Amino acid sequence: MIVDVSGYSYSGKGAVMDVLRDFLSVEVHQKEFEFLLVRATDGLYDLRSTIVQNPSDIRNDMAIRRFCILTKYLAAQPTSFWEPKSLFRPPGQNYTKIFPGFQRATEAFIRRICSTSLQYWPFPALYDQSLVAMKEKWVNFFQQRRERLKFDSHIDAETFDAAARDYLHEVLLGSLRIDTKAIVTSNMLEFYNPRVFLDAIQPCKLVVVDRDPRGIYCSDPKTKDSFDKEEIACKFISDFRYYRCDKFIEALDHPNILRFQFEDLFLNFEAATSSLGEFLELERGVIRRHFSPEKSRDNFKPWKTKRNSKAIQLIEDELRDFLVL
Repeated sequence: MIVDVSGYSYSGKGAVMDVLRDFLSVEVHQKEFEFLLVRATDGLYDLRSTIVQNPSDIRNDMAIRRFCILTKYLAAQPTSFWEPKSLFRPPGQNYTKIFPGFQRATEAFIRRICSTSLQYWPFPALYDQSLVAMKEKWVNFFQQRRERLKFDSHIDAETFDAAARDYLHEVLLGSLRIDTKAIVTSNMLEFYNPRVFLDAIQPCKLVVVDRDPRGIYCSDPKTKDSFDKEEIACKFISDFRYYRCDKFIEALDHPNILRFQFEDLFLNFEAATSSLGEFLELERGVIRRHFSPEKSRDNFKPWKTKRNSKAIQLIEDELRDFLVL
């Protein structure tokens, strides 16, 4: 089973992932690692939206091309001065090392969702970068109607979802020990509208972590030193309300989605971890090796020394319904 821990910026996802490290037969990715294959621009979510919901020959071809480019960047090694070529491409995510067989699984997925043909197909040239575009023009000048590879995809939602499900499970679960019951990753799905893709890749569960707005404000590097700047606090309040408006909250109403409050780990650790275990149908270990509410007490109420600041007072006035304590 895939377990994704997602949520809002600085809401405490890392703490929940540490808690899950103490569950039995569970593998957990590093907190700093975000699984971008689904939600990144041109990722699986965008690919599905095009092929299933808004298809055309041109859009399908370009969506598949962009997805292939994204997977190459994800597979590449991180930027390094020892590899000069890496300085001229987006930062690699090292998927080839983290997920053995990633490239093979990607190629198999592409073959399942499309076919290819050679024909005169000029549309990809619209998105070529300057040097590639110049080369294309020279080739076209000396060679009339040059053929190029075209991706054709005419599949329905059921076919795409089956291919995406097998692909993700192969990438995330393919190299794990046979006794592993779940892999826990971070920010694979977003809280905006996760239900369609969540249903497509079952078995998968999503834990969305939220936190008292004062705790988020004190933890976010963009705001934690701005306690006397009213305009920054007002922007924070506006963003906080938007991300928790009815349309996004209603999108989380799903049997495989759990809304989890960060502060519950400190108010009643046993009850909070039991609710996680029941939702995920996983057994929690006895020893608290990776997360202890006693040792993490400083993260519980980081605003307590700033209660009289303009920002905290404004948040308490404007976001009263979201305060936990």
